Amino acid sequence: MNNFLKISKKVLILQKDLEEQSDGDFNEYAQKITHKFYNQNEFDNEMEISALSIIVEAIRREEGYVAFPVQIIGALTLLNGNIAEMKTGEGKTITAIIALYLGYLKNHHQILFTQNQYLAKRDYEFSRPIFKRLNISSGLVEELDKKSNQKFSFKMKERQSMYDNPIVYTTNDVFGFDYLQSNLVSQSEEKLNLHFDWAIVDEIDSILLDDAQMPLIISGNPKAQSNLFNITNKFVSLLEPLIDYQTDNRKKNSLVNRAGSSKSK
Repeated sequence: MNNFLKISKKVLILQKDLEEQSDGDFNEYAQKITHKFYNQNEFDNEMEISALSIIVEAIRREEGYVAFPVQIIGALTLLNGNIAEMKTGEGKTITAIIALYLGYLKNHHQILFTQNQYLAKRDYEFSRPIFKRLNISSGLVEELDKKSNQKFSFKMKERQSMYDNPIVYTTNDVFGFDYLQSNLVSQSEEKLNLHFDWAIVDEIDSILLDDAQMPLIISGNPKAQSNLFNITNKFVSLLEPLIDYQTDNRKKNSLVNRAGSSKSK
């Protein structure tokens, strides 16, 4: 934690220097460094501090205030694979933006799960101009419109374009149902690609503990009745007990032996 505090102080010193730049100069510099760091194979401490100063200054230019050390520390905590507990009013939205930007540079494809759609939309709309300033596209994935007459395959293509953004905001339920829905498709090309390099979970105790007790249930459209019943019924009528199959009453199943299998030909 002391190390994170030292980093946050260095970040704010660098950010203060960036305030002197004009809007055009800052945008050009920030986009250049973002592109350069994104394509680096290694990410050292100096690069991390420089990147953090850029996102903090981008937030200041869009929202009018400088991030607090606690928000920078919270972002670094998340990026080290830990849970960050923040009090109400300490600015979780800003913390997440800082973490998503640095995660984008290090791991590229980021997703943030919020507890409900209101929060997902609010945080997405708040962060979008900040990421846009740095030439980073972001997306919001909301619930499927059940009243829409669009074919499911078209809906999936539309949603895939949102998931393809390097930074994505959504809820755990929306993502979970998209995963289930995607596995009901009949064509492999209709399946969603839901791979992400890094995920941040807001309200992690609620999502991974409370909400996890309620299973996601989805049902597909009824399929046409096949002729398998008639074929199976005809085959079973040819079998003789003990000769062609054995029954296990305890396990409540029957096993067809070689003699019985030969009658299927």
